[in-house]
Amino acid sequence: MAKKTKGLYKRGNVWWMTYVDASGVQQWESTRSKSKTEAEYILSKLQVDVKEGKEPGILEQVKQKASKHTFEDLCKKYMAFCQNQKDYKNKSYLIDQLKSEFIGKTMRQITLLEVEEYQSRMQATDLKPATVNRRIACLKNMMKKAKDWGMIEYDALLKIREVKQLKENNQRLRYLSIEECKNLIDHCADHIKPIVTFALNTGMRKGEILSLTWDRVDLQHDYILLRDSDVKNGCGRQLPINQQVKKVLREQLNQKRENVSYVFYNPIDGKNYTGIYDSFINACNKSQIDDFHFHDLRHTFASQCVMNGVDIPTLQKLLGHKTIQMTMRYAHLSQGHLNNAVKIVGNLFGNLPT
Repeated sequence: MAKKTKGLYKRGNVWWMTYVDASGVQQWESTRSKSKTEAEYILSKLQVDVKEGKEPGILEQVKQKASKHTFEDLCKKYMAFCQNQKDYKNKSYLIDQLKSEFIGKTMRQITLLEVEEYQSRMQATDLKPATVNRRIACLKNMMKKAKDWGMIEYDALLKIREVKQLKENNQRLRYLSIEECKNLIDHCADHIKPIVTFALNTGMRKGEILSLTWDRVDLQHDYILLRDSDVKNGCGRQLPINQQVKKVLREQLNQKRENVSYVFYNPIDGKNYTGIYDSFINACNKSQIDDFHFHDLRHTFASQCVMNGVDIPTLQKLLGHKTIQMTMRYAHLSQGHLNNAVKIVGNLFGNLPT
């Protein structure tokens, strides 16, 4: 068994030290070293300085050595690390936002106070809590990798982890009536009309639709197979195809270009659409539909399903929710239909003696 050195202990892979300074106060400091030999040297030098009544100069040397890494260095390494991940585009956007805030700072300058002040500034703008949380979560993950890559020490990571997530309001449930759906489709530009129709009839997420390829579509057996890797929450599903979806798919197939695997693609460059925000908002404005997002098409699909008799467990499978609690947000929409069902039973048994 290795001999213990008094005043040294490990946190993770890094050696820490404890000592009594010249004023008699107990101190705890990271040596910022994974080598016990180096840690012993740092502690011995520090003890000499304290004995002579000096400020521990060795600590300043250690901190200067650790301060050479910048946030831009981390951004480059992290971008390379996640370039093959399916949410790379989203992470790239988040990293750009963080880079604009922390540019020019060394890793040691990104403290708990710095991050909490950044969080407060974002809260003071029109950014939603969910947006703020995504940026902070990305920063925390980047700092975790920075620790793994030796760019910061474990104590710095622990401090950043103390930043609290903001409370999010995920109860938004905006959906359209059947008449509003028809009105919206009528006002869609030609290139997004099949996409909107498809979304209303499948409940698929925008990312799932825009990245859909023909090898996921089975027109012979009328289903779409979304694998775990295709889906945001990693929970794949098999979706049946109704006549409206089949019509859209056949029209897309008739105009399919050779060597283009996407179901919906930009005819200019043959690539899948990466954004249809402007076109969708324009269609909403023309059809006088306010406060409506593309994701609300998924809410509309789910709401119309429940209001027309689809049970919650079935809807959970269609939406690909991991837990039924996520689907239960639509349960109240079936209350009117439940009341009608009870009334029907009441009429059936109305002549029974009481």
